[in-house]
Amino acid sequence: MYPTYSLNYGIHKWNFYTSYNGEMTYLDIVESTHRKSWKNSETNEIISNQYVRQKDWSHKFHYGLDYFLSPHDQFNFYAFYNPYSRELDGKADAQLSGNLNSHWQAKKEDTDIIQVPHIRYTINTVSIKKDVKLQLI
Repeated sequence: MYPTYSLNYGIHKWNFYTSYNGEMTYLDIVESTHRKSWKNSETNEIISNQYVRQKDWSHKFHYGLDYFLSPHDQFNFYAFYNPYSRELDGKADAQLSGNLNSHWQAKKEDTDIIQVPHIRYTINTVSIKKDVKLQLI
């Protein structure tokens, strides 16, 4: 799912801007392996299964403003905030038979939320243009 919105409003010498871009993807992943090994007359067998739910999401909020000082000069401000995550939750199961004869299970849950702010401003004139970028990670 990829929801979006955009809104732009201008009045007199001011222009205000905001938008949103979302990305949400959820996938079920199943992986199975089956292995056998033989040595002389002994046979060992390993069966493993993984059941994982992959959750990827991102919410990017953009906002900014423009102020027109004169027909040749303007001040611009733009920033965005982007919390996102890539999580893999699920369980793994392994069975060993033969001389090893054992059973193993594990469960994993991710909660990794990452937040990225970004700010930029520019001042445009006939002879000067400054562009400063600040990115905090």
